[in-house]
Amino acid sequence: MWRYYDSWEEYKEVFHKNDMRITINKFADTEPKGYAKTSYQFIQTLSSEKLTDEKIAELCADTIGYLDKMKNDLDTMIKIASKDDDYITLALKQCKSLVYDEFIQSRLESKFQSERDDARGNKLILKDSLYSYICPDLYAFCTWLFCGIKNPAGIIPRDYVYNSFFNDKPYEVVDCLRSPHLYIEHGIRKLVKGDTLEMCKEWFNDYDTIVSSHDLLCRLLMFDVDGDEVLLTPNKTIIECVLDDIVPLYYVPFEPVKSEV
Repeated sequence: MWRYYDSWEEYKEVFHKNDMRITINKFADTEPKGYAKTSYQFIQTLSSEKLTDEKIAELCADTIGYLDKMKNDLDTMIKIASKDDDYITLALKQCKSLVYDEFIQSRLESKFQSERDDARGNKLILKDSLYSYICPDLYAFCTWLFCGIKNPAGIIPRDYVYNSFFNDKPYEVVDCLRSPHLYIEHGIRKLVKGDTLEMCKEWFNDYDTIVSSHDLLCRLLMFDVDGDEVLLTPNKTIIECVLDDIVPLYYVPFEPVKSEV
């Protein structure tokens, strides 16, 4: 918007004159669910040669397992039926067998059909995966800003990412995925470990995904760091079925015709 104002002072004056407000309309997850659903686009861009029938079965295993539990596992049924309804939650705490009540069963069946439709549309469940905001290596920025280092090393090495969600998990590699998925943008990156991990714990909290200032992941996924989200998944099947030698679909964003508002 800087093109429309002569100075920061002018912008502030107009901002207050028009009684504008700054509000927060979206928050990052503070308690990840422990799983995420993939977009159909992410699956469609996997290698058709690598994605054999056996690999498809592996990829669908978590989703099929959850659908089976929705029909056969009492604890899963109670958890689903109790969501967003305090009265049903209280009733089921007193008597678990109420989950077989006709009304509750109709709600469970509706949820089951919704989950099954998602699965048919390639929205598959991925365990130990999450969507999170993308954040640059602010340690590198701070050393440039406050220490005057022209080419800061930062904390995150090239071809690595950091997210505290994986601190205590055994995974070494994740696939970084972002919508819109315009080409075959699978960003396979290593997770920070060792001494670097301990430094990351000191500087970065919550569940943002920190990317390296030496990495071209931003060009591959075409993201900004103003609220864009990325899906991180350590799903072995997806990673194994990614095409080899992906060339970034980098393009220079066009500017729309400017008009006076």
